[in-house]
Amino acid sequence: MQSLCVVQQPLGPTTCRCSDEQQKFLVCNCVQHKNCPTLHCDLCNYNTDIGNIMKHFESVKHSDRYRKLMQDLYLTHLPPPTAAHYRRMSASVTNLVKRSELTNEDIHNRQLSLQRFNEILQRIEPNCTIRVYGSTINGFGLKHSNVNIELARQGEETAESSGQLLRRISEVISQFQRFDFQYTEIVDDFDLKVPRLNFVELTKDRQYTRRLKFELSVTAEKSWKSSTLFNFYAKFDERARILGIALRLWARAFKLDNQENGTWPPIAFVVLVIHYLQRTEPPVLPCFHELQDKTSPKSTEGKELKENSEEEAHHELADADIAAFKHTWEVKNKKSVGELWIGLFRYYIYDFQCGTHVVSIRKTTKFDTHGNKGWGTKILAIEDPTRPSCNLSRSVGNIKIYHFFTEVWRDTYKYLMTPHTSSGAFFSQRDFELSVRPVLSRLQLLSLRVENFKALKDAAKSDDQSEENDHESSDEDSNTQQQAYVES
Repeated sequence: MQSLCVVQQPLGPTTCRCSDEQQKFLVCNCVQHKNCPTLHCDLCNYNTDIGNIMKHFESVKHSDRYRKLMQDLYLTHLPPPTAAHYRRMSASVTNLVKRSELTNEDIHNRQLSLQRFNEILQRIEPNCTIRVYGSTINGFGLKHSNVNIELARQGEETAESSGQLLRRISEVISQFQRFDFQYTEIVDDFDLKVPRLNFVELTKDRQYTRRLKFELSVTAEKSWKSSTLFNFYAKFDERARILGIALRLWARAFKLDNQENGTWPPIAFVVLVIHYLQRTEPPVLPCFHELQDKTSPKSTEGKELKENSEEEAHHELADADIAAFKHTWEVKNKKSVGELWIGLFRYYIYDFQCGTHVVSIRKTTKFDTHGNKGWGTKILAIEDPTRPSCNLSRSVGNIKIYHFFTEVWRDTYKYLMTPHTSSGAFFSQRDFELSVRPVLSRLQLLSLRVENFKALKDAAKSDDQSEENDHESSDEDSNTQQQAYVES
């Protein structure tokens, strides 16, 4: 029995076969047992002995798995959010989006900047035209999003390459200065497969100086098509636009939306939102590709299009099509923004198989798999809606970045599901871990319950004083459910 004293607070389930007295000791320390003297860790599928069990418990591999296990237990035992919880969540997300989205004034200022740049461009190359794509027109733009411009030539082809044309533009705008605006921070990437020119416009007036980042590229037809497609989804249901912008803000907060730095392109998070809203029950958004397939032929010249064909990746849509879809496709999902926001994080944790299935907004009948697409990656795969053979997660080159993404995703869901007041959370995961440990005495458990009940009661009293009159009945239901959870 003395040899087992080293196992004071094991951090995970193991198995061993000992005497009755030893079994009681191990059970009190969350240990199962058979095949003595060998201990088998079920979390790590690892065999060890009594003398080395604590060393294994302290290893990084076991600690991470045990932490994830306890987090899963915590999340599955959280009480369901109440009506007051959802209502406040909806208000918080909506207010955050309103402060960060592109306003009509922002769009107007961008249009003026585009007009100024187009006038300069016509002096350099009269046969060139520009077309805006990206966050400015896709309905999910942020105040500090770049202005993406596609440069196209009209008329006869010339011997001048796209890179040479962008170099001429760079030389002109670098010397262009006026009292009210100028171009600075000019950075060129002419050696890329798709040449690109980045610059910043500084606009000056009496009150302040405004900065606007531009990204000029050539042959961005697919990007423009995807921008128009996302814009139609944003117009179809306001909740989709709010959730898309909110998730973009979430990704920016954790610096996960910079493709050049080895993370995801910003539009990948919009695809995550649209896919979830198409798959939730009942769905919030339809699949425009499937709706158009019902009225358009699926073959070209008698041959079926391939599953990943670029030809069927995008259908030209118009405002009239969206109006017709709204008339024929009824939105039966009446959930609030708060419910959908929490459901979004839950979906990709528990319902979606990230290592097998592909996130796609081109179909809702079945899931594509990594094998079907020919993608060998084991991380979350996101299909580009206008280029089905392209994986938007291909820019994530380090598996540690993906692990960080999954960790903050789960932490966000835990935070959203935990009831909060102005003074903090009702309870924490540490409280839960203590409550499930069998080594705690009844007195300790009773003390924990009393402390949580007092905090809950004080918080509920404070909330009742600040809550609006028309929501009092809903908050009373919320407090009753939270009290029942703590007492249980």
